[in-house]
Amino acid sequence: MKKMFITCFLLIGFIFYGQVTLADASFEFKRNTDYHQLITQMNPDTHEIFSFAADKEQFIGIKFNSAIFFSDSIVSKKPFNFRFLLGCGFSSDQKPIAYWATEDFEKITGVEFDFISHTTKTILYPISFKNYTIFTQFYENGSLYFITEQKTSKEIQLVKLTGHEILINTLNFTSFTFENASKNKTTLNDLFDLYGLAKIDLNAFNSFLEGANPIKYYVRNDSLIISLNHNPSKTQIYTIDLKSFEIKENNFIANLASVTQSNSLLFDKNIVILSLNEEELDIQILDFETKKNIKKYKIIEDSISPFTANFLVQTENNSPKKIKNSKQFISKLASTRLGASFYKHNNTYYVTFGGTKDVVRNSDILMNIGLEMAGVGGNYGNNYIPQNVFFDVLLDTNFNEKETGYQPLYIDKIARFTSQNRFVNYESYFPYKKFYILSYYDSKTKEIILSKFTNGYDY
Repeated sequence: MKKMFITCFLLIGFIFYGQVTLADASFEFKRNTDYHQLITQMNPDTHEIFSFAADKEQFIGIKFNSAIFFSDSIVSKKPFNFRFLLGCGFSSDQKPIAYWATEDFEKITGVEFDFISHTTKTILYPISFKNYTIFTQFYENGSLYFITEQKTSKEIQLVKLTGHEILINTLNFTSFTFENASKNKTTLNDLFDLYGLAKIDLNAFNSFLEGANPIKYYVRNDSLIISLNHNPSKTQIYTIDLKSFEIKENNFIANLASVTQSNSLLFDKNIVILSLNEEELDIQILDFETKKNIKKYKIIEDSISPFTANFLVQTENNSPKKIKNSKQFISKLASTRLGASFYKHNNTYYVTFGGTKDVVRNSDILMNIGLEMAGVGGNYGNNYIPQNVFFDVLLDTNFNEKETGYQPLYIDKIARFTSQNRFVNYESYFPYKKFYILSYYDSKTKEIILSKFTNGYDY
């Protein structure tokens, strides 16, 4: 499951956006929206889909069969004093289990739904996160994972919750050396705490904003991959075998002189590395395993761009504006966080290169000036909005630019659908076979709805 956090791939042209309602189930959230929660996840073995919804008092589990028709529902009492609905897993006999945590994460419980006997069973897991710092959590292949720090020992641990079992494994990074951006010695724990971790789904579209995070992680086959780009001079990659928990380090050194910042992104079996200095942006695409250079582009301030795509700047959801030339593009990139997005469809890569930063609204700046002139002081507060400096490009499988072949992506359609329907709430989406399913609550019809979205034009 992937929560909605979308920066759309922006290309000029009218797009047909379509969605097909696959299934729905009646449910009404009661008042006090602070307690409203909805998760929808697929059983990877049976392809059945389960939605769990809760408010302050009520809790319901809904089953959709593998043909995506409504099958059954069970109303249960919400676990007492458990605040957060974390996700869903499955027992060894394929019963869905909804995971709950108390507000302080001191206790974790599961509610198992038996749709044959129409009963539920509560499971209390022998773990407390009271003595842990949770850096991130993610759902993968029917299991819920937490990357944590044990507060006393400072060990980084991977906690896996699957069915009735909870597994805790220490990730031993003690043999590796870490430096901060100033090249002073630090710990991986401190880097996680400072920058956070962004999950990149190798099988789905990922937001350009997620790609701009200095620390990212990926799940590939039976490996957890963590990439560090806080140090401009190099990219550090750590591959963790999820069976043996052996950790391997792989470094990519920036070739650009006087580099001011860099970032990277894994996709397919490749890695793209962006490096920036005051005069140019280097884009290198390499084979991840062999480090062989596959393609390299340079955008130099006093030269014509190697791409035909326009450089753009977009503030919040306003229409993007063209940037005049390479020099202005490089200049604007200097104050952003570099990032990239890659998504493959029909042997075409839909790519975004650029950077992002937070800026103060113009209206807030004017208000602040007015308050200061009035002698009462001004304060921007926390009212910042995103500004992206970027360009979109289509690449073929040899990473040469394509000028034709654009088709709308499922993510564009989901973004447009949700933005134009004010009754859509608590939405999330996930891949299902050869399409994507959007799960949401329709506050007008009082239904939990599953809708289908595909890549390509809908005529």
